[in-house]
Amino acid sequence: MAYLAVRRDPPVEDVVAHVVTALDLHSGTHLIARDEARGWLEERFRRQGRWHAGWYHGLPYATAEVLAALAARGDGPHDAAVALAETQNPDGGWPAERGEASSPAATGLALAALESGGVLDRERWAAGLDHLTAAQRPDGTWPGQPLMYGPRPLLTHYQTHTQAFAAMGLFAGRRHLSTHGGL
Repeated sequence: MAYLAVRRDPPVEDVVAHVVTALDLHSGTHLIARDEARGWLEERFRRQGRWHAGWYHGLPYATAEVLAALAARGDGPHDAAVALAETQNPDGGWPAERGEASSPAATGLALAALESGGVLDRERWAAGLDHLTAAQRPDGTWPGQPLMYGPRPLLTHYQTHTQAFAAMGLFAGRRHLSTHGGL
């Protein structure tokens, strides 16, 4: 019976991206082709205008995970990263979904996605990094919000996820600065 439930469970972009990323990390140990999966991810973006995640709420998570799995194109910014960049709030941060308040987790994920997607806009980067540093508490942590699905359809908050996602943005910012010069 469990097999039947799995067969009816459609693939989700973030999960497919995780598999592709894992296979890429171990490419010397297997012969599993990933081009078809990457093509499926690109087609999903073309049809939907965005990616969706099965594990977390929000555009920044889905975009960061899928762009990390796609091979670098080298022909300019990815349309998904450009679309995500445009959801930046006036306070410099990003929301989990357009119209929501900025959050450190979503901002960190957005910066990671901008890095993977080739968006080099200095003003967006500076505002996003400023948002992360301004939101950081004196003890070094960031405030969080429920973003992880589980048990479905409820959202759950794990403070460690908030810290990891915010830190991802800071690391992306550091790499961006070292590669493209100061902001």
